[in-house]
This record gives sequence, structure tokens and C-alpha cells, in this order.
Amino acid sequence: MTVRGGRTQRCAGRAHSPSPRSTKAVTATTRTTLGPTSACGASLWAAVTLVFVAVTQLPGDPVRALFGFQPPPQEFYVRIRSDHHFDEPLPVQYGLYLGDLLTGDWGRGLPIDP
Repeated sequence: MTVRGGRTQRCAGRAHSPSPRSTKAVTATTRTTLGPTSACGASLWAAVTLVFVAVTQLPGDPVRALFGFQPPPQEFYVRIRSDHHFDEPLPVQYGLYLGDLLTGDWGRGLPIDP
């Protein structure tokens, strides 16, 4: 290291360790950024999981609810259950649900007759 004109210059080819001050600044910045980001991610995961649990644990059959008080034709009932993975175990449904949310596949609307 040489001193020129009041400035410290590092010699080329020499390894140097970062100053303690810059390391503390990086650590503080990382802590300041990662703390709220991880809290936000945990809150979002909890909200998504709560919605999944609430919807799957509601009483009644969601496919039969689509048809109101009229019983659905058996072939429609089976196809809708298969298309929406209602015939899968809950952990598989949850994994598919999270995968669809992360990839932006938020489902499609069901047509409603006026």
C-alpha cells in the first residue's frame, strides 16, 4: 500500500481484506432487507395456506355446489372432480395449488348463465 497525495492506494496483485466498516454496512443492509422480506413471505404463505385449508374444509361437495339443488349428471361430476383434482389426496392438492399460484395459473372462471 502506498500513500500519494493523502490518498491510500492499494498495490496491484495484493490481496486485501475488506475493512470492518464496509462489512458491517453490508451486514446491516442485508439484515434490514432480508428481515422484512422474509416476514412478508411468511405472511403470504400463511394467508395462502389458510385460504386453502378454509376452502377444502368447508362442508359439502364443491362440485355439487356448482349445480345448485339439481343433481349433476354423473359424467360431468366425474370429469369436473378430475379436472380440478378433487379426487387427489389433500397434500397433493396443496402442492398443485401452490405450484399453480407460483406459475401464475390462477384458474379459469366458470361460465354463469344469466
